[in-house]
Amino acid sequence: MCEMFLKYVLAFVDSLAMFRSKVPKLSSYKQEYLAQHFCKEAYNSHNATDDVNMLVKILYQSGRFEFASFRGNMVKRW
Repeated sequence: MCEMFLKYVLAFVDSLAMFRSKVPKLSSYKQEYLAQHFCKEAYNSHNATDDVNMLVKILYQSGRFEFASFRGNMVKRW
């Protein structure tokens, strides 16, 4: 099972820790709050697909993270 996981997942990161580090002093770090704060929109939270899609939008809209395309996936530029 581990081999299958590694075949599809190149990397992962704790987005909560990243936001707390890169965007200190926000009143909340709930994804619903971040969506409203950075994207000015609500979404269907607690739906896995919608959560992932919104997280990508939040990361882009926040302007604090750099991304590069790698084999069709989004990966953080180290």
